[in-house]
Order: sequence, then C-alpha cells, then structure tokens
Amino acid sequence: MERKEKIEIGIAVLVIVVLVGVLWWVLQSGSSDLVPSIDSGTDQATEDQQTPVIDYTAYETTASTIARVFVERFGSFSNQADYENVNAVMDIATSTLQNQLKTIMSKEQDTDVYYGISTRVLSIDQVSITDTQEVLEVMTQREESIESPANTTIRYQSMKLTLVKNGDSWLVNDFVWE
Repeated sequence: MERKEKIEIGIAVLVIVVLVGVLWWVLQSGSSDLVPSIDSGTDQATEDQQTPVIDYTAYETTASTIARVFVERFGSFSNQADYENVNAVMDIATSTLQNQLKTIMSKEQDTDVYYGISTRVLSIDQVSITDTQEVLEVMTQREESIESPANTTIRYQSMKLTLVKNGDSWLVNDFVWE
C-alpha cells in the first residue's frame, strides 16, 4: 500500500470514530430527558420498607402520557417484587382507585414458583373525551414468564382506562383489562 492510501484510510477511520462518538453523545444527552427520576423515598418510608417514589414531573401531563405510564408500570409484575408495580402508580391514581389498588396489595402472593409479566404499550386510542374525563383504550404487548424468565410467552391485551382531570393534570380513575 502506498503512503497516500494509508493516510486516506487513517483519515476515514478517524472520521468514523468521531461520528460514532458524536452520535453516542447526542443519544445519551437526549434520552436522559425522557427517563423519570427516582427518589429513594427515605423520608417517607421506614428503614424496613423503602419504596421508591417516582417523580412524574418529567412527564407531560396529557391523559395519554399518564395512561402509558400507568399501563406499563401497573401491567408489569413479578410475584417476587412485593407489589412494586402497584406502589409505582399510586401517585397518578385517584383516591378511589388507590383504595382498590390497596385491596390488590393486601392479597398474599405465591412466591414458590416465579411468575413475571412485562407490559409495553403499542397504541392508545381515544374512546371518549370531555373537559374533565377521558376514556382511552390502550393496546399492549405482554411478555409472561412462568417458572423462569427463559420460559416466556407473548400475548396482546388491551386495557380500557378512565382518567379524570385534577387541576392541570390527569389521574387514572378506573381500568379494565379486556
């Protein structure tokens, strides 16, 4: 290879490395705005039971955004997680729904055999809307694992949510898995 070709190849490699570095930096700085911050909740929980408190201020307060957060967090469950999925959505639920969620949390979990389900929102359709209430249908993809995370099946399920306006923000008032 001639010296000129070696220089050209070296410059091309350097340009590629710089472009990859810039792309990585842009993706890293842009994605941090989308992730909610998690507060350890030490001032609100005892030492024996520390539940992470999720700061939802990073999210827009549109009904569809609150619905997405609710469905993905509530719909993702593990029988070894001590109802963390339910605790995670308490702040975006009305007091009526919070009471229903507390009833769910009072049930004893069978932890002899691993069971977990991970939920991802695929689409959100508006069923009805008024100034103070919005009904949404959320289509999800759910990955269900029984006995082992390696034993996973995928299914599609929808959830109908009723959200109510509370000041400037929306709260989930009711949900039904369909």
